[in-house]
This record gives sequence, structure tokens and C-alpha cells, in this order.
Amino acid sequence: MTLTEQLTESIAKGSTLTIVYHGGSQPGAKRVIQPIMVLGKKLRARDVSTNQTKLFLLDKVEIVSVGYDAPDYARITKVDNRTNDLGEVFNMYRPDIERLGWLATASADAIRLFDPSAAKQQKYGVVGIRRNLEPVLRITLNGVTTTEEQSTDHPWFVYGPDVAPGIIGRALEPGQSYKYLTKAIRIFLSQATRHAPKHSPTRG
Repeated sequence: MTLTEQLTESIAKGSTLTIVYHGGSQPGAKRVIQPIMVLGKKLRARDVSTNQTKLFLLDKVEIVSVGYDAPDYARITKVDNRTNDLGEVFNMYRPDIERLGWLATASADAIRLFDPSAAKQQKYGVVGIRRNLEPVLRITLNGVTTTEEQSTDHPWFVYGPDVAPGIIGRALEPGQSYKYLTKAIRIFLSQATRHAPKHSPTRG
């Protein structure tokens, strides 16, 4: 049975399908969908985990069994862009991160993910997100000099195997900075899912 035939049958029955979607914000992740309509080379379906209707490209849809070995799609909970505490953010996603097999460290300023099976751990982990601060402001008052951290206009920094290097301060670092925490978390979770220790990073 072809992909289109399987989708058409599911639409007629109103049933759900388990797929791996090799695209989107978390390529290679396993999702449960309820197909609604095939539109040319696209599929309109309800994503069960988020209860949202989305469009999927058919050439990136792979129907799999429920027990197929792939990371589950991590539902991205709305994050308050005004927060400065990544420890609180980590608590929101901790179950998903641990299910992917990561060894994680978290503080108010950073979340770092380590592969527990790696022979030698990287200092900052495989994937991470941290506050992007620059200790540039020096104030001298009555002969006493203090240094204060100043937040940039892109206060969130994400790194991972697929994140291209960017200019951070005056140096080229392997990662990108973002203005909004919501977007930074989306990129962070995408990297965490794609390169999860329990699954092959080549999927998707």
C-alpha cells in the first residue's frame, strides 16, 4: 500500500497514524497524527500532541509502527520571553530531555546536555543554551571599580552540531544568539531531538 493510499484510508476511517517527519522544527521525531486531507504534495493533519492542525510535506512523511525506535516529538510549551531563569525552563522540558537519553546540567544561566555514553565528555556538552551576557560595564566610584554584566539585544545563545557559527561579542563561536527565548528553545529542542544519544543522528 502506498503512502497516499494509507493516508486516504486513515482519512476515511478518522483514525490516527504514527509517523516520523523528516522536517519541521524537530526532524526525525516520531509524531501521532490524524490525517484530514491530502493536498497535492502536502498533507493536512491534526498533530495529536499539540492538538493543532498542520501541513506536512508528503516526501518527508514516513509512516511507522507505534514502537518504532525514534525520539518522540517534544511538545514546545509556551515560554515567557521575559524570564531570565533557564533552570525554570529546564523543569518544563526535563521529562522530554531525559527520555531522549541526555545527561543534563541546569542552572539559572545555562542548560547543557551531555552524551552519557561518550568516552570523553565535552566541557560544555553536545547541545546547550545559555544566557548571552557581556561583562563590559566597569564603574569606578570613590576609587572602587566594579564590573557588571550587560545583556545584549540577543540574550540567548544556543549551540549544537547543526548550529552554524556566529559572531558572539567579537569572537566567532560555534552557535547562534537569539533575541527571543521561545525561538532559542525551539532550536535547542530541535538539536536535542536530532542528536539524542538513544537514537541515530542520521535519521531525518
